[in-house]
Amino acid sequence: MTLDIDFGIEIEDWESYSKMEIALKRTGLFKQTKEKHRFLFDNTMIDIIPFGNISNSENQISWPPEYSVIMSVSGFEEVYQHATPIIVNHNPYVEIKVPTLPGLAVLKILSWKHAYPERPKDAEDLLFIIKNYEHTDIMDRLFKEKAEILESESFDYKMASIRINFQRMLILPELKPTRSMAFLLKFTVWRKHWLTVSNFGIKSVWISFWNLSNSTWTEKKSILQG
Repeated sequence: MTLDIDFGIEIEDWESYSKMEIALKRTGLFKQTKEKHRFLFDNTMIDIIPFGNISNSENQISWPPEYSVIMSVSGFEEVYQHATPIIVNHNPYVEIKVPTLPGLAVLKILSWKHAYPERPKDAEDLLFIIKNYEHTDIMDRLFKEKAEILESESFDYKMASIRINFQRMLILPELKPTRSMAFLLKFTVWRKHWLTVSNFGIKSVWISFWNLSNSTWTEKKSILQG
């Protein structure tokens, strides 16, 4: 179960973010915590992360006034562009964008990459997405649009859904194959992640990662399952 609710807000500058903070606190419903991005709403933690023009060329934000707290917002813009719009109110009209599951998986990978090994929760969240993707509307698409993948996996719905999930992740520029493989393999970082993943008993995470390499799907599965 998640312990907080995360919001990304596309914003121009810190002055605009400060105005938002003031507006939230004036309602009397939000309390700011010691963490600069975190608010309390009743007993629920709300994280509000700014991105967009407020970030630097390396997709990082540094919080004023000290600018000592630095956070990565890599992937936020790309995931936002592919997010699903949801109307939450008609009068006044309020629409928000919710990340797709492939988009959310991308953010988990990038967060894990940037903060390894301090954020093992990202690995657990990634596993949850991968293991449960078959329970979304993907089942209809498997039969209508991706029957060849389903057949190649001997109608193993979980394995077929994992493949489709990662195909959709690769649409996002932040997780192109070359960048993914650099993250996973360069300087044997992937070995450290493998140890972390193994501790959670989530070998299946790597089945999807290996789909970016040149070996056949059958070879990759036999290696990991062995």
